[in-house]
Amino acid sequence: MKLAIDTNFWSVERLQDLPAVLAEVAVAGYFGFVLDAQWVDLARPDWLYRWATHHALNVVALRVDGAQAVERVAAYASEVLAPFVSLRGIDQNAKALNALGSVCRAAGVRLVLDCSDDTRDECGLVAQTDPALVSFALELGRLQHAAEEWLTRVGYFTLQDRAPLPELSEALRARDTWLVVERGQV
Repeated sequence: MKLAIDTNFWSVERLQDLPAVLAEVAVAGYFGFVLDAQWVDLARPDWLYRWATHHALNVVALRVDGAQAVERVAAYASEVLAPFVSLRGIDQNAKALNALGSVCRAAGVRLVLDCSDDTRDECGLVAQTDPALVSFALELGRLQHAAEEWLTRVGYFTLQDRAPLPELSEALRARDTWLVVERGQV
């Protein structure tokens, strides 16, 4: 499993200097990142691709709020070799999500619903969609509650950290850090 980081915890001011953020991501030892599409010029995929490859990083997903920009973001994601377009703020029905999944597939990427904050409702909606068109992001803390058939629908896993990030970020840069998954006794 490759480790990537979601750039959503950097401040708006910091994200305006995306090359510096990507340098931090690389120095921290990540292999890739997830980025809100609002932080890139969708007419210039070469810019993000150049900076990502400069730091030996993979663009894992571009996140978009709502369905209106999925087609443009999917085309951009394909250009930067990102395998996923992550849709947040789901207010669609299964038929509409399948249509968005078809748009993503035509661009060569996969639609992933970011339903890590509300597994019951939104991921229940995923169950009504075509598995070839729509996947979802699964929070690792909910892995034990996921049915086996759901695991084939996972585009990528997330690990949500609610700690105050500036202090955590500085502490992580100062030493080697591991992600340890503990398995308790049943």
